[in-house]
Amino acid sequence: MNPKIELTSVIQALKVAEHRSFRRAAEALGICQSSVSKRVMKLENVLGVDLFDRHHAGVKVTDAGHHFFEHIKMALDHFDSAVTSAGMAGRVEKGSLKIGLFSSLASGFLPELLRYYSARHPEVDVSIVEGPPSENLARLRAEQLDIAFVMGQPVARDCDVARLWSERVFVVLPDTHALCGKDAINWEDLKTEHFILTRSEVGMMIHDYVIKRLAALHQRPDIRQSPVARDTLVHMVGLGQGISLTSEAIIAMPFPHVAFRPIAGDSDIVPFSGVWLLRNSNQALRRFISLARTLSKTWNQTDKSTAEA
Repeated sequence: MNPKIELTSVIQALKVAEHRSFRRAAEALGICQSSVSKRVMKLENVLGVDLFDRHHAGVKVTDAGHHFFEHIKMALDHFDSAVTSAGMAGRVEKGSLKIGLFSSLASGFLPELLRYYSARHPEVDVSIVEGPPSENLARLRAEQLDIAFVMGQPVARDCDVARLWSERVFVVLPDTHALCGKDAINWEDLKTEHFILTRSEVGMMIHDYVIKRLAALHQRPDIRQSPVARDTLVHMVGLGQGISLTSEAIIAMPFPHVAFRPIAGDSDIVPFSGVWLLRNSNQALRRFISLARTLSKTWNQTDKSTAEA
């Protein structure tokens, strides 16, 4: 077993080598010369070599001492680098953040949050994975994501969940549709419409949503689902193949021959939440969550004021 070497003794020996004198090293350290001398002698005994040749004019570093101090300086440089790196990570001056989402980044709370975060922490590498909520939650549990954004406020084992923002439900219409003349649309207006939806997980959620809303009006909806992406579906609406529903985030995107109209009333508002593992200690994530909660308060208060106006 290697004998224990005290870091204090090493630092004091380095100071002696720098000043070529026990007296001047002690003065620089603000301690008595005898204390420095005893520690250096103890270090030499542990190492089994003389680090210094002592004489009346001062000290001279031995060959063994030169070899020892060269490696010690390299080790201390690595130590300083490790401390600096850990401090930067703790302050989120660098790091990484992996985000899972299925909602659009065209407008709304989420792109605003990402802009604020990137401006405050430019050295954090933010990566985004787009996918269905169930897949992103699976990635989250496999620690492939730091946080996932989902519709609703799910109960997720071993996870923390924060409801952050809400979006109104919008009807997607061909711009020649008669309903484009209305500022807001009622479900009564949609009873006889032909809906087109994707076959994705989110498409199935919208499918069930339409059925539930029209069932309250004793109407069986006309729905066709297609194996296409969300953007392609909106273009299909523009081509006159039916109408659809979407959340508020996508309406800022320009689609030719397409119009968006909100559903009237306050009952068609969808909440969105962030989900993350309780055991995740990523400091970049912690700062992201803190910023998200702060922005959420402002965002939701603004939405409430707009609705009241």
